[in-house]
Amino acid sequence: MVNISSIFKHRDFSIRTKLVGIIMLTSMTVLLLIGLFFVSYETWKLRNSLDSQLVTLARITASQSTAALAFNDVRAATETLTSLRARPQISLARIYRPDFSVLASYQTDETATSDDLLLIRHKKELQAPTHQQRTDRHTQAIEPVMLDGQVVGYVQLVDNMSDLKENLSFFLIISFTAGSVILVFALYLSARLQRWISRPIIDLIFLMEKVSKENNYAVRAVPRSDDELGKLASGFNQMLEQIQLRDSELGKHRNHLEKQVERRTVELSKTIEKLKTSRDKAEQASRAKSEFLATMSHEIRTPMNGVLGMAELLLNTPLTERQNRFAKTVHQSGNTLLNIINDILDFSKIEAGKLEIESITFDLREVTEDVGMLFSESAHRKNIELILSIDPDADMFYEGDPNRLRQILSNLVGNAIKFTQQGEVVVTVNTKKEFDDVEFVTITIHDTGIGLSEAKQKEIFESFAQADKSTTRKYGGTGLGLTISKRLAEMMGGEIHVKSKLDKGSEFTVRLPLKRVHCTPKNTENNAILKQARILIVDDNATNREILSEQLSTFGMLCHTAENAAVALKMIHAAAVKNQPYRIALLDMNMPETSGMELARMIHVDSAINSTKCVILSSVTTSTTELRKIGVTCNLSKPVPQRQLIRCLTRTLSDSKNTNDNEELTTVEDTSIIENFSRPIKVLVAEDNEVNRLVAIAMLNQLGLEADIA
Repeated sequence: MVNISSIFKHRDFSIRTKLVGIIMLTSMTVLLLIGLFFVSYETWKLRNSLDSQLVTLARITASQSTAALAFNDVRAATETLTSLRARPQISLARIYRPDFSVLASYQTDETATSDDLLLIRHKKELQAPTHQQRTDRHTQAIEPVMLDGQVVGYVQLVDNMSDLKENLSFFLIISFTAGSVILVFALYLSARLQRWISRPIIDLIFLMEKVSKENNYAVRAVPRSDDELGKLASGFNQMLEQIQLRDSELGKHRNHLEKQVERRTVELSKTIEKLKTSRDKAEQASRAKSEFLATMSHEIRTPMNGVLGMAELLLNTPLTERQNRFAKTVHQSGNTLLNIINDILDFSKIEAGKLEIESITFDLREVTEDVGMLFSESAHRKNIELILSIDPDADMFYEGDPNRLRQILSNLVGNAIKFTQQGEVVVTVNTKKEFDDVEFVTITIHDTGIGLSEAKQKEIFESFAQADKSTTRKYGGTGLGLTISKRLAEMMGGEIHVKSKLDKGSEFTVRLPLKRVHCTPKNTENNAILKQARILIVDDNATNREILSEQLSTFGMLCHTAENAAVALKMIHAAAVKNQPYRIALLDMNMPETSGMELARMIHVDSAINSTKCVILSSVTTSTTELRKIGVTCNLSKPVPQRQLIRCLTRTLSDSKNTNDNEELTTVEDTSIIENFSRPIKVLVAEDNEVNRLVAIAMLNQLGLEADIA
């Protein structure tokens, strides 16, 4: 079914077309309904007239057929029916005897046949007056013939309804012609009358287009009536009036803005000139600052080298306990001051964009262990465990800047020790392959110190920032260490994050993308002797025990752990009884109740277990003679580098005579180089500062070298 409303909603139709279409559709609908009504009425009227005429004719024919039926006169009956020729609409006429046999018949249309069955079926009904029957093409009437109150026969007439069809066709032609004339007249009227509605709207559209093209808001629409169209024109005029008013105000404001822009442009030009001048002055000041810092750095470092060198030389001379304490204080204070100077100089370089990152091959394990060795003494002074957790079996050669990485780790580890009063500081190194030869190295520094609040965690990486002012007073420092570390990590393509809880400790995480370099580690020791060697690790710190056990297991050693001396003695005795003695006992110097030295002494004096060699892990230097007396073969400083630990254990198991030396293996190797020369070595010292010359000469003389001054 066609949706009529959708036709007139089409966007392409003009309002004229829509108005005319609506009027014509309405007219056509009304005419159609009226036409249907009159056609139906006329059809009904003609049918009734036809039926009446047919019944009348049937009765007349029946009265004329009485004698013929009474005397069974076929000829008379035929003549009676022949008189119906004057009526061409009668297509069939018959006269029936009482037994329904045909007495006479007259037919002009072969398609019209009498329905004998109908006569039989309605036999009883035929006793009544005229009986009628209609079909689609015919109408028939059956009239009984009466004589003296008795039915002596029947007359059947069939009408082909040709008169009905002719009259109805004529009526339809007249109706269609009249309807067409009416529709044409309606079209003419609608085309004329729609202007009353469309003309004001079209005029308003033309006016809108004119305003849009010419931006002339002074024109006005002319209302033609007081109806909705007149109100539309009045509303449009009010809108134009408001736009004209605002346009006028905007024009005035635009003129004012142009003058204001011109004035401010002049002011901005002057400001730019001032800023350029200020920038030039700032750049000049920055260059002067950089030059000043470089000069001051050199000028301060020069006497500081003398202070630190002389203090170190002084510490190597016989001193009283009080004098030794004073000399150490001078040396430590000098190092602190030197670190502050280095921080300020690095920060100034970063701010000036002059700090460069180099890319060389380095051993990440060695860098991390060097940092651990650097802070081992300060951790021991505070009775803090400094623990390094590095995958013992991992190849850790990378391309990067080892010095800047060492600086980052030194700042983070130094801070962790500074703000930790008890407990431990754990440095963990992990690697994860990202793509090709690039790996993300993650270094985590976890401490059990004072921690940070969430608010302070966002500020600590800012320049000159610490947790609060009391932190600076209590712990010291410039507040630049973390800032420098973060900047360095970012320059290396990495990042630094912190997680912390107040009074629970902190965890700083450094993530750096480094390119792996496939190198063969420098390891001249034969580590085969370590495989299947039984070793007992004795340490009250569970983290230390776990890390040492993991390191040594990697080299094939059979590791067992004990948390104190009592448990260790039981395990050593039990192993001896089973004839599976421990080859080495790795003892922590500082344990509660029984120290590592006391445990070593117990093992040494017990003949049942003194075959177990003892290695001491300590954060302080102990007399070599005293350690030899109690059977200690090596004394390693905590946190012990893996290379030194493996070298010590290898020499201990191979019964090398060097196992009785105080284990500073790198020092032993370095001094042995000098001893191998058959003649004295001369060193040329080129230094313009007299103090530095004296320090250099004194240190070289201590090494047994001859110094000449240039």
